Amino acid sequence: MKILFFGTPAYTLPYLDLLSREDEVCAVISPPDRLAGRGLNPSSPAPVKWARSRGVAILQPEKLSDPEFSDTIRELKADIGVIVAYGKLIPEAIFTVPELECINLHFSLLPRYRGASPIESALLNGDPVSGVSLQRITMELDAGDILCCQEIPLPEEYHYPELFEALHTAGGRLLLKALRSLKSGTARFSPQEHEKATQCGKIKAADRQIDWNQDARTIRNTIRAFSGLRAAFSMIQGRRHLLHRSGAVYEDLSGEPGTVLQADKHGLIIACGEGALSITEIQREDRKKMDSAAFINGTTITPGDRFKIDR
Repeated sequence: MKILFFGTPAYTLPYLDLLSREDEVCAVISPPDRLAGRGLNPSSPAPVKWARSRGVAILQPEKLSDPEFSDTIRELKADIGVIVAYGKLIPEAIFTVPELECINLHFSLLPRYRGASPIESALLNGDPVSGVSLQRITMELDAGDILCCQEIPLPEEYHYPELFEALHTAGGRLLLKALRSLKSGTARFSPQEHEKATQCGKIKAADRQIDWNQDARTIRNTIRAFSGLRAAFSMIQGRRHLLHRSGAVYEDLSGEPGTVLQADKHGLIIACGEGALSITEIQREDRKKMDSAAFINGTTITPGDRFKIDR
């Protein structure tokens, strides 16, 4: 079976490996190379590098609506199209080309969290479960019929990296299941309950700024959602600090929102609009990330100091 793969980030490479072991990846479709680094040299998306090293056809259209691109796709005579984090809407002239289906791997239990930030949204909302879905591509974003899905428990201690890993592991298993059902002719699609759909957009820097007037659990969820390459942040002593990991919520502690209640070898605790929150991993923007005890040992922050919004 011949597969078209649409993807952009490096984390899609395990899916390419999986697909190439199962069947033939006949082409990889990614955005054009971009200038990057101090020398502003052209840099290819990771899937393009993967394809180049294996002699797989590479397509990098500026516009998916380009008729020449559509013609090239048709000439490949693919059986299935697989989309994982491509980042652009696939037009009808493309998603109708594969003989069997064009399916998209989405990191939520659709119809919940259609859009660009489903993992962050599940954490921001304190959901007890998350999941992955494989859905048919249609004209409307993430609205196509569901081929299969898998629910993933979401413990309170999970931050973004843990949920990301769990979802991607499940996504690989789900993709294999989908491919085999499509090949055998046993695949069955179910329509989404569109009236239950929720939307999530792209993450902006302002979304990551802590509002200490919120309650401790809400702030903890914000930190959980952006842990990793990005991080929630706040200002203290005139500098931005990245809050990478949160710990216990203290509902019996209080103070002016943003005020440091404890800063010693036992940890860092900050007052919120309701309750207080311990921070277990923090980073001044010009320094390395460290646990709170090490951070406090090398800073002048003391109880009574206050984290604020960067105006």
